[in-house]
Amino acid sequence: MKTFFVLLAITILIVMPSSVQARSVHVSGYTDQGVYVYGDMDVDADDSVVGYVYTQDGRKIYVEGELTSIDTVEIESDSWGGGGYELDIDAYHHL
Repeated sequence: MKTFFVLLAITILIVMPSSVQARSVHVSGYTDQGVYVYGDMDVDADDSVVGYVYTQDGRKIYVEGELTSIDTVEIESDSWGGGGYELDIDAYHHL
């Protein structure tokens, strides 16, 4: 029985921090090509972000980047071959 509680405690310590850190952000702004985009992105514990943003005419763009401040995401690459631009964070959502 003691082994069970030790394993349970270890599992909680490992799983809990990652679930507490799970969050997403709603972003908007302009790509490096001047196209307005908006969407939701998942934020990992190391502040890396991934997700899809959408253009006003409904096109979907996969983006990867990094949370650089409390209100900015820097997009390092996108599925259009772009990157190196920033999007504004409009809202945080905790998962």
